[in-house]
Amino acid sequence: NLGEPLVHFCIVCASASCPNLRPEAFVPGRLREQMTDQLVDFLGNPTKGLAYVKKRDSFELTLSRIMLWFNTDFGGIIPAAEFAVAALPASHPLGAQPSFLRRRWFRPSYFKYDWHINRTPR
Repeated sequence: NLGEPLVHFCIVCASASCPNLRPEAFVPGRLREQMTDQLVDFLGNPTKGLAYVKKRDSFELTLSRIMLWFNTDFGGIIPAAEFAVAALPASHPLGAQPSFLRRRWFRPSYFKYDWHINRTPR
C-alpha cells in the first residue's frame, strides 16, 4: 500500500491491459495533474479501463483487473469501483455518480488481462 492509488495508473508493467504509456516524463510541478490525466485516460478506455451497460434501473460495470488486484489501496472492492466512477469526467454517462453503486448489493466484473506488450498505435 503506497497510500496513493493513482500510482497504479502511472507506473505500469507495459502490458496491453495496463494504462497507456505516457508520452512525457512525470515532473514534480505537474505530478498531480499528470497522474489524474493518466487515470481519466485509462478509465475512458472501454476495452481495458472501465465499461458499463445500462440496464433498466442499474448498470453492469466492468473494470480493469488492476482495480481488483490492488483493491485494498482503494479501500476494498466496492470503494475501488466507486473511486473509478467518481474519477470519470462529468461528460461521461456515469460521470461523478458513484452513488448508484450504493443503491443495491453490487459486485463489478473485470476485464480479462492481456499480458502482451503495450504498443503505441501506428
